[in-house]
Amino acid sequence: MNKLYKNKHWLNQRYIIDGYSIRDVAKFCGVSYDTIWYWTNKFSIKKRTLSESQKTYHKKHPHIHSGSWRGGKAMQTGYISTWVPNHPCVSKNGRVSEQRLVVERAIGRYLKPNEIVHHINEVKTDNCLENLLVCTRAQHLWMHKRLRGVL
Repeated sequence: MNKLYKNKHWLNQRYIIDGYSIRDVAKFCGVSYDTIWYWTNKFSIKKRTLSESQKTYHKKHPHIHSGSWRGGKAMQTGYISTWVPNHPCVSKNGRVSEQRLVVERAIGRYLKPNEIVHHINEVKTDNCLENLLVCTRAQHLWMHKRLRGVL
């Protein structure tokens, strides 16, 4: 059992300065939450509010996401989009369509602004490389008109 928590300076450093939660400090020391709570009270260490705790924790641990985090993937207008905030073709909310990322990875470069990714089987969520075709906007429009019998 690690009794460092009985040292006011050490406990203050971990909880206030480093931003660890009481639960994390207790786990590190191999004691209960109540034990660390007792010692923070004994040393008059001011407790953080829930809001302060969450802000501090996420600042110190930006790589840890909430339980509902799905790796940055979401559905947008029927297409799967992925959170890639530094991509040159990013939307306002930091997302890029997954089919675009799949093709770019395969060809080794970013797509040009006039290039579109077409789903051959017209299933918007089927982003396997064999189902994707890169074409210009004009070619894409022509394909869809032909498929609908307009041409």
